[in-house]
Amino acid sequence: MGLLVALFTFVKFFKLGKDFKVISKTILPDDYYRVLYVNDGDTIVVGDDNKNEYKVRLIGVDTPETVHPNKADEFFGDEAKTAMQQKLEGVRVFLERDVSQGEEDKYGRKLRYVYLDNGINLNEWLVKNGFAYEYTYAKPYRFLSIFKGAEDIARKNKRGLWSDTGYQDHLMDKFVDLFLKVNG
Repeated sequence: MGLLVALFTFVKFFKLGKDFKVISKTILPDDYYRVLYVNDGDTIVVGDDNKNEYKVRLIGVDTPETVHPNKADEFFGDEAKTAMQQKLEGVRVFLERDVSQGEEDKYGRKLRYVYLDNGINLNEWLVKNGFAYEYTYAKPYRFLSIFKGAEDIARKNKRGLWSDTGYQDHLMDKFVDLFLKVNG
């Protein structure tokens, strides 16, 4: 965190361009957001000290569905959600806006990169560990090449979504569920 505070101070002090944004809020402990709950693997709800709540959609990632009203739960969706819950339970995060992506998505969720207090970009961590796919919505975003590289790492190392046995186990579970449904 110290490095990020120093970077923010440097940018602010030297005014490195009016369009240069390090994060959407200053990096001070009072400006962190409390994670209230994890909606799914790529959407969280955070709160500020004034009791305001914000739904946040992580930029550059897409995780398998677990709460979509029109879709069945997808392979590795529960694992992605659980990973988010384990990383974010009881913590505070800071959020970074990417001006190329706009303020909100079509569902009114804030579009942000989420950082843990140790400086880890959670969006990238999800992709690198196979919990999410790299996802470009309408326009390229600032960390696009980094996230694509993170997905390549996950694929090469057969992590999470890319694991051979994980998908086979998922198909077997679906087969058993269908068999039990048909055969009572």
